[in-house]
Amino acid sequence: MASVPGRNGGDNSADRKAVGEGIAPEKPKRPKLSKAAGDWWDWILPLLPERVLSRIDAIELMLLCNLLEDADKLTKLKRKDPTDLKPARLYIQVVQQIHRFSLSFGLNPPDRARIGFDDTQKQTISAVETFRNSLN
Repeated sequence: MASVPGRNGGDNSADRKAVGEGIAPEKPKRPKLSKAAGDWWDWILPLLPERVLSRIDAIELMLLCNLLEDADKLTKLKRKDPTDLKPARLYIQVVQQIHRFSLSFGLNPPDRARIGFDDTQKQTISAVETFRNSLN
């Protein structure tokens, strides 16, 4: 097979190392959010272990907080008119998206084990489980 300029014969371990460099663990700074999404940010961020967060996680955490706000709004709409199926359908989609985002932050037991939460964090994060159970 002909060589490709810029390739090192398939050993890309140096490239993999470079990707992880410069992403030091630190709490992400809060972006501009609505009041409700900001409240979710303020509630979730202290529950997450600092060693698995970095500034780049602000985007994903912001999206999660916006989805949580949307879920709250859709819950109110569902309760206001239970016969209107559109908010219920949207709610299901939003909850599925919340679930996908929450996996990244260890907001369920298997992912907490994968990330390596300690016992104190496991106790603290039970509030997140209570919330997630209320969504279903």
